[in-house]
Amino acid sequence: MIESLAEKIAVSMKSVKPDKTASIPTLKFGLIIVINGFLIVLVSMLIGTITGKALETALTMFAFVMLRLTSGGIHLHSSTACTVVSIGTMSILPHIAISDKVNVILLVIAALLVLVFSPSRIEGHSNIDKKYYPTLKWISIAIVAINFFLLSPTVSKAFLVQAMSLIHIRRQSK
Repeated sequence: MIESLAEKIAVSMKSVKPDKTASIPTLKFGLIIVINGFLIVLVSMLIGTITGKALETALTMFAFVMLRLTSGGIHLHSSTACTVVSIGTMSILPHIAISDKVNVILLVIAALLVLVFSPSRIEGHSNIDKKYYPTLKWISIAIVAINFFLLSPTVSKAFLVQAMSLIHIRRQSK
């Protein structure tokens, strides 16, 4: 769905100025990212507003994205799947109540996952040189560590879900 819409827009853009625009695949890729992000924010915020959790939804998205930018994570096989899973996650997390004790436990688990697995799966999805990966790990850890001072349950839940997306266990070949 998103891919076909992006392709139609890319073809249309290319036909307007064929010599001045990027290739159709490049335009399509960029449009998929923009459409995907727009739909996630729009639908998640709409759901958050309807359910009275707009602020928590916005904070969930912000925390998730901030950690995702430096830590990486799994990439789903289609933009439609990514959109649906992201909207579901951003819309459900603000409605899950947790105690102060559970908040700290989730935050510790998120920090450990980030320490062990970040950055994860950013090769081929980023232009960042491998020599900076250790720096990305420490930035990711610092982002999570900030919440040890704030102790925001909303942020802890977002960090845990994002940190879980980092888990990547490679199979040993025999």
